[in-house]
Amino acid sequence: MDRAALAFALVACGARTDLGGARVDANVPDASADAVSDVATDVAPSKCAPIEYVSDSQSSTVLAIDDAAIYDVLDPCEVWRTTKDGSSTSSWSMVDCAGDIVVDALHVYWTSAAGHLMRHLKNGTPGIEDLGCASLNGCPGNVHVRAVAKDVVVLVDGFRPVAMPKTAGSPYPLMPSGFAPPAPVHYVFTDDARAYWNTDIRVFSAALDGSTLPFQYATASTGLAINATDVFWSSSSNGTFVLDSSPKEKSDVSLLSTSDTSTPLVANDSFVYGVSPSGITRQPTSGGAPTLIVPNVHPLTLALDHDCIYFAEKTANGRRIARAEN
Repeated sequence: MDRAALAFALVACGARTDLGGARVDANVPDASADAVSDVATDVAPSKCAPIEYVSDSQSSTVLAIDDAAIYDVLDPCEVWRTTKDGSSTSSWSMVDCAGDIVVDALHVYWTSAAGHLMRHLKNGTPGIEDLGCASLNGCPGNVHVRAVAKDVVVLVDGFRPVAMPKTAGSPYPLMPSGFAPPAPVHYVFTDDARAYWNTDIRVFSAALDGSTLPFQYATASTGLAINATDVFWSSSSNGTFVLDSSPKEKSDVSLLSTSDTSTPLVANDSFVYGVSPSGITRQPTSGGAPTLIVPNVHPLTLALDHDCIYFAEKTANGRRIARAEN
């Protein structure tokens, strides 16, 4: 089904063949509730029915989730929201976008091509809010959203992570200029207090209010993930990937595994998930070899909730977005 051909205003859709046969209801559920209470009814403890949400010719593998839905991006600048059980969808136009999104309890955030931070209410209420220029050096600027916390959105501006208040305010750096050699930022995660990010040569964290110098965990990294207590990162040597971890509050490195599992990474309290040549793997956060759990997929994006792992991958004909039990 060609979703890009639909109107860019918020819509409720008829049956979609790219949802694996799931029927799409005419009524779009309200997504304005806090994400903590807005829980998908089809997700029960230790149960996750596999669903293929999208298999189409689009190229975007941008994917975000909340407790109720998944969000993906289509060209040109269109966000789609699909409930986790695949029963209904809605969409709206970002109008001017750089192809990136993050979500919190109420909004979808993205950056404009000029470097402004933009947002739209997830419940489809019309109107796009421009939160202002998110570039440290003024706009137009090359900035992209990467993560969202309670009060700020974290973006990358060139080689530097930047925090932007959700209310009126200006962007501020989370890493001072000259603190480390300039290198592209790959992955960014946040918790209530800090942002965590990695480059080819460093793994860092810093207070979200910008009040402290960044803390360094490691000097080599390809992938990154966090859970409630620890930071996890991968590094590569001669085609073999090493997974290390450290408590968030100190640099006390532990080797978890040596394997062929690479990026992207995500983690919960029990497992770290990654991608090997054979598919999605998981390994205990306490250490041990990875186990293949979703074969024959090669995702560029991973996301987790209590029971499911969500992934987006390139295919020979475009892309595929699906979920499986974690």
